[in-house]
Amino acid sequence: MSVVSTKTANTAQGLPVPCTGQRIHTMAHELEQHSDGRTAFVAGRNIAAWHRLGTVKPGKLTVDEVMTDGLLGGWDVRTEPLLASIPGKRCIECAASLNTQHEDVCGTGDEAEAEARQEAGAEDFDADNQGRNPYRLVVPDDAAFPMPIPGHFTTIRNHPITGDPEPLGVVQGGYKPIQNEELAEILSAIVDETGAVFDTAGSLRGGREVFMSLQLPEGIQVGGCDAHNLNLVGLNSHDGSRALEGLITFVRVVCANTQHMARQNFTTRFSIRHVSGAKNRIAEARAQLKLTFKASEEFQKEAEKLIREKLTVDEFQKVCEEIWPRTGDMGTAALHEHHRRGTHLVKLFKEADTQENIRGTRWAGVQAIGEYVDHFIPVRTKKDEAVARADRALFGKGSQIKAKAFQLLQVG
Repeated sequence: MSVVSTKTANTAQGLPVPCTGQRIHTMAHELEQHSDGRTAFVAGRNIAAWHRLGTVKPGKLTVDEVMTDGLLGGWDVRTEPLLASIPGKRCIECAASLNTQHEDVCGTGDEAEAEARQEAGAEDFDADNQGRNPYRLVVPDDAAFPMPIPGHFTTIRNHPITGDPEPLGVVQGGYKPIQNEELAEILSAIVDETGAVFDTAGSLRGGREVFMSLQLPEGIQVGGCDAHNLNLVGLNSHDGSRALEGLITFVRVVCANTQHMARQNFTTRFSIRHVSGAKNRIAEARAQLKLTFKASEEFQKEAEKLIREKLTVDEFQKVCEEIWPRTGDMGTAALHEHHRRGTHLVKLFKEADTQENIRGTRWAGVQAIGEYVDHFIPVRTKKDEAVARADRALFGKGSQIKAKAFQLLQVG
């Protein structure tokens, strides 16, 4: 998701203001919005998100605020056997056949329909049919019976507003829910020695996924003008779609794209499966995090080198050609796309407002490729394009392209 620059964020409200000429990119937020008007999102430090939804708190977020203001507390996510509704031929309670009358004492059946038939003057089907209710007929729903699906379960939560049970997804045997409170506990335990504070938290896609982010205390400044922040983001799903994940990300403040350049080299990701003993992985995650702090120092050193080194347009084009090579078997459409991409990349490198402080450097080359991948590269999807684009930029091929760009432009 996109956030505006905070370089000029000295407003009375404490809200971020975009730099002059800064383009602001937005995407569908997919935050959970409830019928009472509240949105399951909370942000700290008096900095609102681009969507301006949820609750903005004036200071550092506490775990209690994450749970209450983020509407993440008390879900009690659990699993129940998954049942299939199987059509039957008789009422599951009184055994009366389809399209015949329920027994008078049978509780199954539509009372409203029975009252309507009675008011309409429906006659008995059979005067000798003692003990049966002439106004309630056995319909297919009355005869359907539940059948457990072996090895499959549905995850259920208590709705944060109504408290009613609500299904979230289907999982298989061995799946153990990790509560939102546990996610906060795990993140806190991982970084309790660093002074990190909770920054944002929320619920996505109807509660199927949740996220929490902590801002780590030491930021990164590249060349005295290109600011980064190091964040630990915890992601969890309650529908079996993903393991609990922790991501260390660099966020570039001037355009607020999550920086995943050289992710394989300088950032760390850990995951905890939804199985018994998940908390035992905290020690392993903390060990990986220590490597990440070391990696962030290396990242800053490399970035400083890149911002001091000039890069010509011809050199930039050669890097782009190595990432997106032109091959002899390309058809007309592919050649047109190759030319269009190259022209767009050069325009970003030479003219983009986001390059103002770093224009003409190797670091600008890295940023131009990253901006193209995050915001302009074509996406083919039946889902929301912006969501698909962000997912690819963070977790898919987009992050690989940015990593390769960083490697190709590194200074020896």
